[in-house]
Amino acid sequence: MTNKDRKSSGISIRNVYILMLAIAVALSVLLIVTAARTNTLYLQAENDTDYYVRIQQDAYGMQQGSDQLTQAVCSYVATGDAAYLQAYFYEAEVTRQRDRALESIRSMATDSEALASLEQAMTESVGLMEYEYHAMRLVLAASGEMPDDLPSVLTEAPLTKEEQALPDAEKLELAQELVFGEEYQQVKGRIGDSVTFCIERLTEMAQQQRETSAARLDRMRTVQMALIVALLLTAASTIILTMLLIIHPLKQNVNNVRDGRPMRVMGAFETRFLAENYNRVYEQTQQHREQLTYEALHDPLTGAFNRRAYDNMLAECDGADTALILIDVDHFKQINDTYGHSGGDEVLRRVTEVLSRQFRSEDRVCRIGGDEFAVIMVHVTGALTELVRNKMARVAEMLRQGEPPVTLSVGVAFGDREKPSGNITHDADAALYTVKERGRNGCAVYDGNTMSERGE
Repeated sequence: MTNKDRKSSGISIRNVYILMLAIAVALSVLLIVTAARTNTLYLQAENDTDYYVRIQQDAYGMQQGSDQLTQAVCSYVATGDAAYLQAYFYEAEVTRQRDRALESIRSMATDSEALASLEQAMTESVGLMEYEYHAMRLVLAASGEMPDDLPSVLTEAPLTKEEQALPDAEKLELAQELVFGEEYQQVKGRIGDSVTFCIERLTEMAQQQRETSAARLDRMRTVQMALIVALLLTAASTIILTMLLIIHPLKQNVNNVRDGRPMRVMGAFETRFLAENYNRVYEQTQQHREQLTYEALHDPLTGAFNRRAYDNMLAECDGADTALILIDVDHFKQINDTYGHSGGDEVLRRVTEVLSRQFRSEDRVCRIGGDEFAVIMVHVTGALTELVRNKMARVAEMLRQGEPPVTLSVGVAFGDREKPSGNITHDADAALYTVKERGRNGCAVYDGNTMSERGE
C-alpha cells in the first residue's frame, strides 16, 4: 500500500457492521433474558392472583360453613326438628366447609400474627362446639328420643344429674340459653373477629404482593419494549448507514464510471479507498491516452503537428475563413551535408519555434514532410494578405540571423481567394511552386490567374 493509499479516510463499513452486530447480539440476549424474566413475573403474578382469589374463596367458605352450623343448631334447639340435627352433623362431619377453609388458610398463611389469630379462632371454635353439643343433648333428652344413629359426640356427652332431673321445658330453656345466650354470642363474636383479622391480614398481604408483582411485570414489559425499540433502531441504523455509506456512493459512482468520469470520493472507507485507487488508475489512463494522442498527432522531433493531424485539421477547416501556408526549407540537403543530421534537426526545431512564436495559439504549425511545414490559419480572409506577408517576413529575418542561416520558400492560399484552380492545398502548393521556380527564398500568395510574390 502506498503512502497515498494510507491517507484514505472515512468510516469503515466493516467496523460499523461489527459494532452493529455486537449491539444487536447484546440487545437480543437482553431481550431473551427479559422475556424469560417477564414470563417468570407473569407466572408469579398469576400465582399471586390465584392466592388472592383462594383467600377470598376460603373466607367465604369459612363464613358460609360457620353460618350453616350456627343456623342448624339454633333451628334444632328452637324447633326440635331432627332434620336440623342431621344438617348440622352433615356440615360438621361431611361437608366441613369451615374446617376445609380453615385448613386451606392455615396452609397458605405465612404471617405469624395471622396464624396466631387463626389458631385462637380454632381453639375457641372447638370450645363453642361443646356448647352446641350440650344444647343438642338437652333437646334430645327433653324430647325423650334417642335415635340409634346419633353421632358419638352426643352419646358420649351425658347430662349431669341436675340437668337430667330438670323438667323437659327447663331442659329446652337451658338449651336455648346455651346457643342464644350472651356468652355464646360473645364467643361467636371473638371467633369472627379473629377470623376476620386473619382474612383481612392475609388479603392485604396478597393484594400487596399482587400489586408488587404487577408493578414488576409492568417495568419488565417496559424494559422489554425499550429493548425491542432499540433493536429496531439498530436495524434501521444499519440499513441507513448501508444506504449512505455504500449503496448511494456505489450507485453514483457506477453512473460516473458508465459516463467515463472519475469516481467521487465519498461514503465508507472501503468505497473511498476504491474510488481513490480507481481515480488514480483513471488519471494514469487519461495521461497515457493523452500521451498516445499527442504522439499520434505530433512530430517527435519538433513538437509540431504531424501529417496525420494536418490532414485531419485541413479537412475540418477548409472554408472561406481559412488560410493555408505551405513552407519548404531551402537547400535543406546541403545543410544536412554541411552540419550533419544533428545540425539539420536543430534547423527544423528552430523553424518550428520561430513559426509558433509568430502565429496565434489557434493557428496550427505542422511538419508535413522532411523539410516541409504548413501553417493552418483560422478566422482569416484575403483581406489580411499583407499581415501574413509581414509575419513570414519576420520569420525569414529571424531565421537568417541564426547559425546556419536559413531561407524559406512559402506559398499561401486563402479560403476566399478569387478564381481558385483547385482546393486550397492545390492552390497553396501552386504558389509555393512559383517561388521555387523563381529561385526560392520568397513568399507567394495565390491570387486568381496571377501569383503575387515578394522575395526576401
